[in-house]
Amino acid sequence: MAQTEHSLWLHDKFFLKTLASQQAGLGIVGIDEAGRGALAGPVHAAAFWLSSKTYQTGDLDMRLKLIADSKTMRAVQREVAADNLHALCTDKCCAFAVASASVEEINRLNILGATRLAMSRAVVQLQASTKLFFKKTGDTDLPIFKADTPECDESAGVALLVDGRPLRPFDWQHRAIVGGDALSLVIAAASVLAKVTRDRYMRSLDQFYPQYGFDTHAGYGTRAHRKAILDYGPSPEHRPLFLRKVLAQKCIHL
Repeated sequence: MAQTEHSLWLHDKFFLKTLASQQAGLGIVGIDEAGRGALAGPVHAAAFWLSSKTYQTGDLDMRLKLIADSKTMRAVQREVAADNLHALCTDKCCAFAVASASVEEINRLNILGATRLAMSRAVVQLQASTKLFFKKTGDTDLPIFKADTPECDESAGVALLVDGRPLRPFDWQHRAIVGGDALSLVIAAASVLAKVTRDRYMRSLDQFYPQYGFDTHAGYGTRAHRKAILDYGPSPEHRPLFLRKVLAQKCIHL
């Protein structure tokens, strides 16, 4: 496992070498979401910045070596990793922000729009807390990252790496990496932070809606969760657009 985690660092280290020296010196930011496919609860996004000096050392901090794609980690591993990232921020070598978009916003904007909104909020919060500069853009996005990607303009600000496809529209220039949470250290760290924050929020909902089991499935469409929706009806925390197939089952049995 250590080899995989180390490769995440090497991936980002190589990516920095493709940037103009001034931009590379600013470090790199990874962005990822959690909860996009859930039936209930908000969608969360995290923006994680790692300084350039981290990539200039001979070895990676052990706490960062524990970071992997959040989907491959057990819940307790993610909790430990998130606590480690909080501790690392006190050393000023990294910083992060986590934001969300509500169920109402998911219903109004659809899940893609709400995910972009949560990611945008995370970037804004990170910028406000660190004074990092991110170059704004219209609808022009940088291409999906490849080994032969040309150098960026030195005035481009801190490089943003986003998991998935390019975000359109999005306020900041960024590079999209499909499966980036399994390739990039900063994206993987963002995935862990977004997942841990959202899971904690969903566990807190369990005290208000214990019949749904939010503390066990975090709002995802497990068999037990779908049955609870059919038995008790949806709660205010459920996403109406995501429940059509589930509720259709009830109509079939009536």
